[in-house]
Amino acid sequence: MADPIWTKRVPARLEPAYLLSSQQAFVGFSQQALSKRPELAQLRASGEMQRLAGMYKPR
Repeated sequence: MADPIWTKRVPARLEPAYLLSSQQAFVGFSQQALSKRPELAQLRASGEMQRLAGMYKPR
């Protein structure tokens, strides 16, 4: 089931972005956040979250 909050906000097709600058960032999710958003837990368990993070490593 799609997340009703984000379904309305994310376009069906994402266009590639232009890189103007880059900065290192860290993203973390608490166990509470993972329990409220099963989609995040699925992404983490499947390895998809790690794969996506690997796509955007600094050059």
